[in-house]
Amino acid sequence: MDTLLIPLYGIQWHTSIQFWSPAKQELFNYPILKWILFSWRAFPVRRGQRDIQILRKITDLAKNHVIMIFPEGTRGKNGQLLRGQPGVGKIIYDAKPIVIPALVMNTDRFFPKGAWFPRFFRSFRLVFGKPLSLDHFYEMPNGKETSQKIVDAVMNSIQNLKDEYTRSNGN
Repeated sequence: MDTLLIPLYGIQWHTSIQFWSPAKQELFNYPILKWILFSWRAFPVRRGQRDIQILRKITDLAKNHVIMIFPEGTRGKNGQLLRGQPGVGKIIYDAKPIVIPALVMNTDRFFPKGAWFPRFFRSFRLVFGKPLSLDHFYEMPNGKETSQKIVDAVMNSIQNLKDEYTRSNGN
């Protein structure tokens, strides 16, 4: 759902910037959803497989375009954040983009795992953070440890957004 919610509510109404989004390949099996995803510049990604071509495509896009990447690769149960994947850190290291953390709260209530349809009367919340300063990571050696440190910094900023949102809203 986040592939659709972030552009619809977070960016599309506030700017004319077009951006790209990798989305799990299974979503493209449904013709209407496939059409919607392609029209919003989403492209299929095989999860759980190291796909060098798709990593290159995402890195190249991130150098010159806005791209929405989900650092966890999947969503946790009950809205919990998971550990970020080092491949995302590698993409950031290679592309050196401006990284803006985003948090979508309550998608586990709006569209629970395994549900066929969203629960339209459940609310969700989209929160954007400030751009991250990751330049100090680019001076480190190019490797898995640096990639993990980068994605950990991104996930920490998302956790901070979540903590701040929870404190201010009592959720």
